[in-house]
Amino acid sequence: MAKKRLGDLLVDMGFLTPAKLEVALKEQKRTGELLGQTLERLGFTSPEKMALVLAAQAGIPFVNLKEVKPQLEAIEALGEDLAREFHVLPIELKGNTLVVATDNPYDVLAVDRLKERSGRDIEIRVAEPELISSLIDEYYGIKGVTDKDLELAIQEVLASLGGEGLESPLVNFVEKLIGNALKEGCTDIHIDPGDRVTRIKMRLDGVLYQKLAVPKDLHPPIVNRIKILAELDISEQRVPQDGRIGMNIGGKNIDIRVSTLPTVRGEAVVMRLLDKSRLLLGLEDLGFSEENYVRFKELINKPFGMILVTGPTGSGKTTTLYAALSSIDVVSKNVMTIEDPVEYELSMVRQSQINPQAGFTFASGLRSALRQDPDVILVGEIRDKETADMAIRAALTGHLLFSTLHTNDAAGTITRLIDIGVSPFLLPSTLLAAMAQRLVRKVCNHCKESYEASPKEKEILGAPTDQPLELVRGKGCPYCRNTGYKGRMAVFEMLTMNPEIEELVLNNAPSSKIKRAAVENGMTDLRHDCISKVLAGKTTVEELIRVIG
Repeated sequence: MAKKRLGDLLVDMGFLTPAKLEVALKEQKRTGELLGQTLERLGFTSPEKMALVLAAQAGIPFVNLKEVKPQLEAIEALGEDLAREFHVLPIELKGNTLVVATDNPYDVLAVDRLKERSGRDIEIRVAEPELISSLIDEYYGIKGVTDKDLELAIQEVLASLGGEGLESPLVNFVEKLIGNALKEGCTDIHIDPGDRVTRIKMRLDGVLYQKLAVPKDLHPPIVNRIKILAELDISEQRVPQDGRIGMNIGGKNIDIRVSTLPTVRGEAVVMRLLDKSRLLLGLEDLGFSEENYVRFKELINKPFGMILVTGPTGSGKTTTLYAALSSIDVVSKNVMTIEDPVEYELSMVRQSQINPQAGFTFASGLRSALRQDPDVILVGEIRDKETADMAIRAALTGHLLFSTLHTNDAAGTITRLIDIGVSPFLLPSTLLAAMAQRLVRKVCNHCKESYEASPKEKEILGAPTDQPLELVRGKGCPYCRNTGYKGRMAVFEMLTMNPEIEELVLNNAPSSKIKRAAVENGMTDLRHDCISKVLAGKTTVEELIRVIG
């Protein structure tokens, strides 16, 4: 029997529509690349779906590396050099048989070479290539800038201080600093001047920790080097400045937002790292409960209306909205974004970055986008009445609009819009959902352990104090920098309109009354969504207290 073609299998398994396949085949004919590459570049399918289809085509089991924890004895049974050379991840050791995950089940020569060089029988599973790469880095150690590399770079700067050859060591140090932050998975670098030393801190999984302290004499040259890269004025130290750096580190295109702030001890600098090559999450990866996932999926397929995601800076709002856009049929719909900045690049989506200096704001961008015959529009943030009015107009005139606001909870979205100047009578007919979210750290899979909850923890979770309750925590290990946590997930509360809430909105009721009505009508608030994840062993009471209170 002839092997079924990849495109036909994707359609048969419900992962691709015939219309999208036709578009992809035409694009493939034009570029000459592999069909799978074309489909992923166009955003028509995900790496997981491609791996599932590849496994079905090859007749080899698929393994979801998001859910499977590789055995440490399997990792130790295969050297790092072999894992990287053949791009395989050892996941299980069964006697003398080593089970490995691969993204190329047809490379029989690689299997033979693995068998020969490892001295074991090899059994293969199919998995996503990006997950294989990231887990190889996680288990064997990331190839990149190590802490020792960073220490050597700072020693070179110290040795050159006061001489004429300082520029080259400075360039090397700043590049190593950014490379080390990327290696660790950090999102921000803080250059914090003190009385005697400058502290360099990094934010990992939402928590700041000190990376190193350098002599105060190094503060001005380090800051000036960063300002030169960001095209800022190094002679001006009295006013805040904002800039951007574009770098390619380790084959990754990194966009860095730079902010400087004068303090009594010198200029403080914060660099926000945006890795445009990082894996875009799907809706199923965000942390939705089953009920919220179904509701949100239904809402983003509505023909018109407004969906707002709220929360503080760094709570994952943009990631959620990108995941929503990635699940929309971009072949049959014109999808546009107006952002500041463009954090991910999406195929077949028209993405624009605002430029306030040139007069291109969220409001003016949205006004222009409405003339481009859009079906779906993402506006990075609603900050003022003009943008809010344009967003309401878009929702009223047959467009689906996504945006973000800074509020503490979902109910606060309504009162915030009214405070901005939106008429209350417009909200019931336009606002499909207001969804608040926060990010909590996940328990590290490598050092996870169970324990009996204390009476205080049971009280916090609302569990009976006279009954046993088993929870999960991380002991701390090298993989999680001894924190007990690795990665983050979102907790949500989703408010949708119903007659009772509409009446409260029209009567300009406070957000506390709106929230109470929403909970009474079935909304799970942030606290209880987080509690459910604690009880499921995904996060801890400590995180519940830190993030939710």
